[in-house]
Amino acid sequence: MRTARLVAILGVIFLASGVGAAGAGTITGTAVAGPGGFGSGSTVTGLPNNDDSVGFGNTNNIILSETFASIAPIDAVFTVADSTPAGTTEYFATNVTVNNNTGVTWTDFHFQLIPTTAGDGLDFDFPTPNPTPTSSSFTVLVHGEDTIDWSGGAVPPGPTFFSLSIDVPDGLAGGTFTLRSVPTVPEPSTAAIVGSGLLSLFGYGWWRRNRANRAGD
Repeated sequence: MRTARLVAILGVIFLASGVGAAGAGTITGTAVAGPGGFGSGSTVTGLPNNDDSVGFGNTNNIILSETFASIAPIDAVFTVADSTPAGTTEYFATNVTVNNNTGVTWTDFHFQLIPTTAGDGLDFDFPTPNPTPTSSSFTVLVHGEDTIDWSGGAVPPGPTFFSLSIDVPDGLAGGTFTLRSVPTVPEPSTAAIVGSGLLSLFGYGWWRRNRANRAGD
C-alpha cells in the first residue's frame, strides 16, 4: 500500500514539473489544396518547444510540395495539438518544392501565415530568422512577421525551391493554421499599354476617315 501511494505521489510531481511532457504547438496533420493546384505535405517533430533553434540543427521539419496549374493560391493547412508545458515549437521547412505548371513565367512569389494576427506567436521566425529564408530562383526577400515576399527573378515552367522557418505557438484558435502560397506574373508594361492605345486611336481615325469618304461619294 505504501509503495503504491509513493508511486502515485511521484507521478503527480513528475507531471506537475512538466518533465517528459510533449511540447506545445506541435503539428499533427497536414492537408494541401487550393484553386491554384494541388500538393502534399508532412511533418516531423523531433524536439518540441525548441523556439530559436539554429538552422539545420532543428529536427522539426516541414516537407511540402506544391504544383500550380493556375495563378491562384494553394493552402497548406496544419492541424496543431496543444500540450504542456506551454511554449513555441519552431519548424524548419528545408525544401519547399514548388512546380510551375501554369505555362507562364512568374516574377514574384508570396507566402502568408493565416491567421495574420500580430504578436500571436505564429510567425516566420520573426524578427531574427535563423537561418534566413532562401529561394533557388528569386534574389530579393521582404521578410515580415506573417508574410514572405520574393521578387528579383523569374520562374519559368518547372520546379523552384524555398526554405523557411515557422514558429508554432500554443493556443491557436481552432487548432489549425494555414501557410498560403501564391505566385504572380508580369503585368502588361506601360509601353505595351501605350502602344495598344495608339493602335486603337489609329484604327478609329482610319475608320472615321473611311466612313467620311464613303459618305462623300
